[in-house]
Amino acid sequence: MRVATKLSAAFGLLVLVLAGLLVYHARTNRNTVSANYELAEISTGLDITTTGQISAINRLDEAADKYRVTRDVGYLELFEEAYQDFDEGLRLLSLRLQTTREREEIGALQEIWRDFGPAETLIGSRIGATDTSGPSIDQLLPLLRSGTRRVADASQAAMRERLEASAGASRQAEQVSWIVGATALLLTLIVSGFIVRSTSQRLARLQKGTHQVALGNFDHRLPETGSDEFSELAHDFNTMTRRLGELDRMKRDFLSKVSHDLKTPLASMHETVQVMLDGVPGALTGKQRRLLELTQQSAGRLSSMIIKILDLSAIEAGAMVLEMRQHEIRSILEPAIDALTLGDPGRSPQIITDLPADPMTIICDRDRLVQVVVNLLENAAKFSPSGGLIRVAARYVDADDRSLPALRRQFESVDCRVGAAALIEVDDRGRGVPDPEKRKIFENYFQSGRGNRSAGGGVGLGLAICREIVDLHGGFIWVRDNPGGGSSFAILLPHATIEPRAAAAAGADAPKLHIGSA
Repeated sequence: MRVATKLSAAFGLLVLVLAGLLVYHARTNRNTVSANYELAEISTGLDITTTGQISAINRLDEAADKYRVTRDVGYLELFEEAYQDFDEGLRLLSLRLQTTREREEIGALQEIWRDFGPAETLIGSRIGATDTSGPSIDQLLPLLRSGTRRVADASQAAMRERLEASAGASRQAEQVSWIVGATALLLTLIVSGFIVRSTSQRLARLQKGTHQVALGNFDHRLPETGSDEFSELAHDFNTMTRRLGELDRMKRDFLSKVSHDLKTPLASMHETVQVMLDGVPGALTGKQRRLLELTQQSAGRLSSMIIKILDLSAIEAGAMVLEMRQHEIRSILEPAIDALTLGDPGRSPQIITDLPADPMTIICDRDRLVQVVVNLLENAAKFSPSGGLIRVAARYVDADDRSLPALRRQFESVDCRVGAAALIEVDDRGRGVPDPEKRKIFENYFQSGRGNRSAGGGVGLGLAICREIVDLHGGFIWVRDNPGGGSSFAILLPHATIEPRAAAAAGADAPKLHIGSA
């Protein structure tokens, strides 16, 4: 099922539940209106009974009593008026909506009222009459009052029943609303959770896949299960990574083959130039010697590039094997410094060292770490101003060292469980590395535009090889800004130990200055 279909079904189900709740509430409101109408009818009947009818009975009684005493015909008119009012009220009571009890009580009251007979009869023969041919006014009025009260009681009972029924319907509507609302919320949470879970899992796999591709792992594949948009995306992603892997392998194979084919001719050219510089064929003029020296330097740079390409190919193919042994840190840094100061007479870098007084050893492949430090020193010299100062330092870092919080964050990212590491730093005074390039400079073939680059300076593999070699040692390499200006490259290597020695050798920790020959 496609994601759009899942979302549509989920929202459709939610809308259906809410629509059902809306219909139920509409029906409840209609019943409430009907109940209110019935209550209004009952209230009207109760008002007629308790107010109008009782008042008419009282007026009948009062008019009859006064007529007996005064024989004033005006009271007979009042009597007839009250008679008509009671008769009209009784008619209205019989016409409104009634319950069964109300109908029975109103029927009984109508029987009593029929015993009264017409008003003329009452006026002519029963008010103050002494014969016993029929019930008198004094006998009928109490019966009329009693019947009217029973009708009022029946109306009150009907009102109470309707009020209780309305309250029950209201409580039921509230319960239904809570149940339906809770059901809708539960359905929303379940459906949303299912969609979010399935979507987030697919997105997490896609994110992991893109991260692997960004790291250069073109063999990573995503599962192509299902028939939704994520499955189509996974298929396209796998096609893309497969083609990228093919292109990457073709590129590596091409570079490796070309580099290997060029290595032997370059070595022959280098040896030939060296023989000519040694004067074996004959004496050279100054100009000829200078041209041969430039040729030899160019061949050396080209050979260095080829060696880097071959090293990177070996690392990526998993063919580089490290010879891990315990070495003192000076045996790594000093040969690297000598290689820079003695191997490039065209530059005069000033290198200051800050090494620990006590011997510090690490478990490593010495030759490969010398290669890393040489690359960092060449990089520092390349981007530093002529005669610039380069600082090489090494120190012991313990896992409990809280004095360097920024450094500790880098340390904790290393898979080092021995609790100690060696920190090697190479600082220069160049223009530094822009923040957006601090990670990119360790990628294959990336060349930064900073500093005083020289033509033919490289192909952007030196720092990539440094990163790969340090990774093989279980370490970490990064670059940060030098507080004094320029860049500071740091290498963190695990499995470091330090052995205190006699205080007499403490002078060895003083910084030493190395100046390359002009």
